[in-house]
Amino acid sequence: MANQIRFNLVDSKTLGPTRVYNLSAFSVSPDSLFKALKKRFPDFSVRYSLDFRNEIAKAWPSSMNCDRLFKLLDYQPEFSFDESLDTTIDEIKQRLSRH
Repeated sequence: MANQIRFNLVDSKTLGPTRVYNLSAFSVSPDSLFKALKKRFPDFSVRYSLDFRNEIAKAWPSSMNCDRLFKLLDYQPEFSFDESLDTTIDEIKQRLSRH
């Protein structure tokens, strides 16, 4: 949230003509998510079939470069992919244990 506030306070002349930026701490691909889950749950497997959304996803850039915005905001991600995944898994386990 602090990064969003800092972004809103940046002078628009500094940002240039575009005020739309991607701000992310990490990128996740289906393969990297699968490997991370497999490391935590060795019996984990996944099966899927592509549908119309795959064509939409192919039109997206393969990655977003946030370097300029990181520099403008002096941004440092608070969580890594692994930390975020572990937090998500812990939260799911807690919710499931309540039912």
